[in-house]
Amino acid sequence: MTRPGGDPASCSQLGGALRRQSELVGTLAQAPEALPAARTIAGRLDTAGAALQRYATELAEVHDAVRSIGAEVTASGLELDGWTVVEPWGPTTAEIAGRRRAAMRSAQERLDAVRAQLARCRASLERTAAAVTEALAADSAHLRTELGAGPDTLRS
Repeated sequence: MTRPGGDPASCSQLGGALRRQSELVGTLAQAPEALPAARTIAGRLDTAGAALQRYATELAEVHDAVRSIGAEVTASGLELDGWTVVEPWGPTTAEIAGRRRAAMRSAQERLDAVRAQLARCRASLERTAAAVTEALAADSAHLRTELGAGPDTLRS
């Protein structure tokens, strides 16, 4: 059976951890001696965490849809080969073959729609992750300059 890659629970847990870190950084940003960039960094962490949690929700929906379609495919006497609905190997009657082909078209259309949904939610997560990564790298470089430290001074 087709299993979309990814674990919704782990994605949600990581997203929640990033959002908790965001809250911590946001709280620290309230201190008078806090760097001005702390609030910005807190927002970026929250954005990343929220994106992971949205992805986890959508991924769970995809898993459920694939499981449901897989059960229907099996009940129709068909099989899933990755993301493709196929007829099982072996002889059968023309009547059964006709019913299978009709069921195969419908199931394949639904499976294709679920696959497209998964691709869209992955692409959205990738765009957000790339934007947050780029922004945090820029924040890091700015802070190094602001603190008068070279690129290797703050690494540990």
